[in-house]
Amino acid sequence: MEKDIYFLVYVKKEKDEEDLLELLKEEEFDCMAGSWGCPWYFIDIEYKTYKPGRPGVCYGKVIGEHAITFSEFKTIYDVYKKYDDLDVLEMRHRK
Repeated sequence: MEKDIYFLVYVKKEKDEEDLLELLKEEEFDCMAGSWGCPWYFIDIEYKTYKPGRPGVCYGKVIGEHAITFSEFKTIYDVYKKYDDLDVLEMRHRK
């Protein structure tokens, strides 16, 4: 069985964490683990799940093998959503 693959999102500022959790709620992501108060989250955008960080635990492979900021995650997620309903090589054309 393949390991789960996640974006590891580090939230240094409390406001970023609030914004991240609000985004995940709005987009109907499911939380798959309890909170340990750590400032990072493992997020799977394909299956719309996330797990709050836990000291010493890696829930799966981290995309890029490095954490990203909330701002970076938001940019990536916006691009993902833009193409979510299209075939693999289909693009949205600019007008």
